[in-house]
Amino acid sequence: MSGNPNHDALFSEVADILKRSVNNRHKQDVETLEIKPESSLIDDLDLDSPTMVDVILDLEDHFQIKVSETESQSAFTVNDLKTLVIRKQQESNSGSC
Repeated sequence: MSGNPNHDALFSEVADILKRSVNNRHKQDVETLEIKPESSLIDDLDLDSPTMVDVILDLEDHFQIKVSETESQSAFTVNDLKTLVIRKQQESNSGSC
């Protein structure tokens, strides 16, 4: 099952941002942190609300997107975050006047 190379690269970028945020917030060794598309942000990665805010801000900064609070609350897995980034990039590209 080979995925879209662009989506695979995007997943890697999202995973790196998650690792940085978890490391900054929890000071845990993120090299051993296994991040998969289906990883739950809360159950598997143990993200609390402040860390999730950091992740969203980092995603906004890195990808030059804007994510509303409602949108961020709809992300439950790493794949949800990746899909959110893709959608926001598409909205940004189609809405630029």
